[in-house]
Amino acid sequence: MAFIRTDAPDLFINPKFKCSDAFVRNVLHDKLDWSWQATTQAAQKLPDNWLQQCTDFACRLMWNIALNSVPPELVINADQTGVSFLGTGDRTWDVRGASQIAAIGKGEKRQFTLMVAVASSRDILPFQAIFKGKTKNSLPSERA
Repeated sequence: MAFIRTDAPDLFINPKFKCSDAFVRNVLHDKLDWSWQATTQAAQKLPDNWLQQCTDFACRLMWNIALNSVPPELVINADQTGVSFLGTGDRTWDVRGASQIAAIGKGEKRQFTLMVAVASSRDILPFQAIFKGKTKNSLPSERA
């Protein structure tokens, strides 16, 4: 919705606007740079009260940011995702070139953790790849 508000706000004027399959595919491909990808892991299950938890968190976050006059450059959203080295035959939509795609019913494979972060000022912070393994073969070589 943020992309539409930014790039085509007039679409919200017509309440009967509907997205065709082709329109959605074009937005996924052209605006989000997504492509049809193989799934690599099981999707996480949500608790029954997930919506209330999200609303409560957003309210606490907004209150603290306003109360303490936190500048946008210091409001950072970060997440970790497992990136799988081995894909599967199943497919779904996700960012073009992504290696870690969530799907229900997938087991774990050889992975590393990728830490991604963005500030509310729209600055993207450098990615951090985290390798941790129990054997020497599971870690990158010292020359990598």
